[in-house]
Amino acid sequence: MLRTAKIFAIVLSAVALIVLSAPVFAQDYTAGTSNEYLLVMMGQQEDVYVYEPEEKPVEKPRSGRWVIYTVKGDPEISDDDNIPLVRTAADGGPGWRHGFTTIRVDNTSEIFGDTSRGAWVLYPYISDKETGNYVGLTGQYVCGLWYVNASAITARFRMALVRDQVRLEVVLTNYDTKSHYVGLRHCCDVTTDGNIDSITHPYVPGSGVVMAETDYLGSAIPDYFEMYDSISSPKVAVRNTLNEQDATAPDRAAFGSWQNMQGSDWDFTAIPDRAVGDYGWALWWAPALLNPRESRTIITYFGMAAATSSWTSDSGSIGSVPKQDPFCVAVQGPKSLSIDYDSSQSSDTMLQTNPFKIKAYIYNLYTGDTTLKDVQVHLTLPDGLELVDGTATQEITSIPPESEGLPVSWNVKATGKVTGTLDYIVTVSGSPGLQKQLTRSIVVPSTGTTQIQTGWQMISTPFKFEDSRIEEALNLADDTYSASSWNPQTQSYDTVTNIAPGKGYWLKSTIDRPTTRVSTSAKPLSGAESYSIDLYTGWNQFGNPYIYPIPWGRVRVLGTAQDGLLTIDEAVSKNLIRKTIYWWDTAAGEYSMSSDEMENLVPWQGYWIKAKQPCQLIIPAVSEIGATLSGDTTRSRGKASSASSTTKCDGWNLKLVARAGEVEDSTNYIGIDSRASDTYDSADIEEPPSPGDYVSISFPHTDWGANSGNYLSDIRRSTGGTQTWEFNVTCDKKNTDVVLTWPALSGVSKDYTLKMTDVDGSLTRYMRTTSSYKYNSGEGGVRRFKLVAEPRGNNSLIISGLGINTSRANGSATISYNLSADASTDVRIKSTSGRMVRSLAKGRGVTRGINNLTWNYRDETGEAVPAGSYMLEVVATTQEGEVVKTIRPFLVAR
Repeated sequence: MLRTAKIFAIVLSAVALIVLSAPVFAQDYTAGTSNEYLLVMMGQQEDVYVYEPEEKPVEKPRSGRWVIYTVKGDPEISDDDNIPLVRTAADGGPGWRHGFTTIRVDNTSEIFGDTSRGAWVLYPYISDKETGNYVGLTGQYVCGLWYVNASAITARFRMALVRDQVRLEVVLTNYDTKSHYVGLRHCCDVTTDGNIDSITHPYVPGSGVVMAETDYLGSAIPDYFEMYDSISSPKVAVRNTLNEQDATAPDRAAFGSWQNMQGSDWDFTAIPDRAVGDYGWALWWAPALLNPRESRTIITYFGMAAATSSWTSDSGSIGSVPKQDPFCVAVQGPKSLSIDYDSSQSSDTMLQTNPFKIKAYIYNLYTGDTTLKDVQVHLTLPDGLELVDGTATQEITSIPPESEGLPVSWNVKATGKVTGTLDYIVTVSGSPGLQKQLTRSIVVPSTGTTQIQTGWQMISTPFKFEDSRIEEALNLADDTYSASSWNPQTQSYDTVTNIAPGKGYWLKSTIDRPTTRVSTSAKPLSGAESYSIDLYTGWNQFGNPYIYPIPWGRVRVLGTAQDGLLTIDEAVSKNLIRKTIYWWDTAAGEYSMSSDEMENLVPWQGYWIKAKQPCQLIIPAVSEIGATLSGDTTRSRGKASSASSTTKCDGWNLKLVARAGEVEDSTNYIGIDSRASDTYDSADIEEPPSPGDYVSISFPHTDWGANSGNYLSDIRRSTGGTQTWEFNVTCDKKNTDVVLTWPALSGVSKDYTLKMTDVDGSLTRYMRTTSSYKYNSGEGGVRRFKLVAEPRGNNSLIISGLGINTSRANGSATISYNLSADASTDVRIKSTSGRMVRSLAKGRGVTRGINNLTWNYRDETGEAVPAGSYMLEVVATTQEGEVVKTIRPFLVAR
């Protein structure tokens, strides 16, 4: 039974926990609930006194506003216990525009719960304990149902607790007799240290720490963002989950000055050069049409950022809508390791807080009598991380319903020999029906140790050296390697003897070096300042000059002084650079590539980028949460002069692979996409220069003007007609078999016939009936090919008019079929189970047109077949290898 607001008050145990945070805690006109991690409250009615910038009490509304407190927050530390995560009113409860929600109906916006602009259908109330699990999605919650004035739109707002997250669910329903456009906005004044105007630091994956007011729209909106009390030594961390679990992705997200943001409602405009002291965030879900009696559900999450958690899955759900799991898994570990660089120390001891703890928490969300039993928790570590002691698999015997098990803990050490973002996996299984896998990452800086393998690798060194000669800087014997770098001004390779940060090089080693340590004179750049890299028109090799990874999306481009610093997308739109970066996968012996702004520029890895005009890459200062660099470093300021990716289409694409001996090139695609152009567009990816000892597929285009060149992918517009791709296979290996394959051909529309012609070998193969093509490289060099995608029916082989005329009187049957082209044919009679009964023709050469043959109703042994059902099968094969087959059932009567 639902109770009125007057008899609901905040949970008394929660009051005791947070009373130290507020001078007088709000108990009246507030509904609240808590678990051991968080407490949530929603205002019911009446105004309250809040403290404003003029530092005197001002009466402001509380109704419908919300606030979130930590209880123990991150269970591993006490620094974030019992503090508000949303600015409160003077009495510690919710109030005014600190945590509030706006409903937009057509062109009018109203604040949820505002009694002057709407009416409560149900005042905010606390769910009964027996309504569900204490920490589950359907468990204890605060909920209010509000009627938007003059529009017959209702908003049911439920704030539920899921471990250390608050699930904000708003259901908008149209009870009017006419349709309305209805949207939603959440706005929050975040605090991370309990102070009214605390300084928080927003962090966006792929973009780093946000330094000014910032707006994200559409596909640029991250899956989540976080806010910290400190960048270098965070103790309090909160997260908004926007597009994971069962969250509804917003149409817009923004950070800004809370004063600017709370007052602008739907018309907030970010000011990019505005320094912000008091950050807030806002999320918008654009108005969508709601017809009478239609509803719209919007879900988002706000809570702690200490763990990577999962409490939903797609298993058993309808479509891609996640459902609640009966258990929740949370994995905790540090986001980054800091470093005190000292060349006299070993790689692992330079890293601070190393070894470190990884912990896994398992929560039983079942109600009733269901106990989780025999829970196996397994940790899988990548290269670069290792267990200090204990075993990778641990067991929890049982976890009672609506409770958590003691955390499983591993003591883990970073070896310091692998740099970058390292992913580790925690797998949980048990009874009844437990199965979940979570991945969490830790950022490990370079310690001056790396691996150099036999063969080619493209490298870049994030250190400055007193003696920059390769043999001295990297401690390599001069007769065990060779090095070169691409000179974009001469379009050729130059031999390299000296190395510097920001530059990319080819290094070919004659031996494996599992552990290569830089010279003791090497110093990492401090990462406190930006670093510029000159790009010339054409291909350029470059690298990350810092020992911490830098997301590609954080890099800026400087073209002209008038343009100023440009984002990667802005630089691409101004035709300064291509967006795709390439790196050499040494193990696979081929290029990998990405245009994803989340892709990290990893220390020690060399990269290719193509510039369309002279410009500069500006690598920003290191901005990784918890990442600090101390010790023997040098200034970052400087300049370096440059001397798994699948193309997604709304039609189809086809991958082409070339292999010669131990080398392979598998990153080549053709395709059809209605959004593409038959000339150059962003779906066409260029091919960077190759090192020695290689095989390469490329699509040459000399007809694309300023965009002429060799391409790894060539995506065309779907016009319904025939498309022809010319491509080259280049191999510098002599007398080696080169094998071309086309895996995943099933992904190509069956409306197309595909055939490949070896132009230099004068051979054609139909690709649906063969899986590979092989030729010998001879003296090496270029081999020309052509691939044709032709709509079926144009000139493709077709069997039509298949018929059988049976006659008991003549004791035989007449078979006829029509071919669209000359071919050899196999004609077979089979039983309905597929058993061969009689072969009437095998490899029979026939001409285009109608063809006939007879069958005397006898099987292969000459015996008369019994009456019954049979299958007539005709298979036709052209000289080029195109194969088609057709089958027809028929009846033999006696």
